[in-house]
Amino acid sequence: MTKAKVLILAALTAPECLAQRPSHRLGCQMSDPAQAVCAVETRLTAALRQNDAERLGAIYADDFQLINYRGTRIAKPGVLAALRAGTLRFDSLTTSDLDVRIYGAAAVVTGRQSQIAREPGRGDATHAADVRFSHVYVRTRGHWRLVSSQITPILPPPT
Repeated sequence: MTKAKVLILAALTAPECLAQRPSHRLGCQMSDPAQAVCAVETRLTAALRQNDAERLGAIYADDFQLINYRGTRIAKPGVLAALRAGTLRFDSLTTSDLDVRIYGAAAVVTGRQSQIAREPGRGDATHAADVRFSHVYVRTRGHWRLVSSQITPILPPPT
C-alpha cells in the first residue's frame, strides 16, 4: 500500500473523523464559521450579479473550477476572462434555499439560483435558468476560498 493510501486510510478511520458531523446546518442563521461562509457566499452572489471579475478573483481559490449547467468544466482564469470580456454576464441572479455545512476547514454550501445569463459562444442571447448548486469552500490562511462550484438545472416535471 502506498504511503498516500495509508495516510488517507488513517485519517478516515481516526475516531474523531468517524464521529465528526457537520458543525452547522441551518442555512445562514448560525454563528461562527458558518456565518463567515455565508458572508462570503453573499459577496459571491453580489459579485456575480454585478459581473465583477476582480471581486470574484478574490473569492475564488487559485485552483477554482466551475462545472456549469451544461457540464463544461472551466478553471478560474477562464471564468474571469469570460466575465471581463462580457461573454459571460448575469442580467439577473437570485439565490435561495441556502444550506451550509462546516467540516473543520472545509464547507459545503448548497442552494438554488434563478438567473438570466449570457454565456460564451451564445452571442447576446440570454437564457433563463433555475438551478441547484453546490459550492465547496476551504479555509486557508484565515480566509474562506471557493474551490469548486457545480450547477445542475432544475428541469420542469414531465407532462
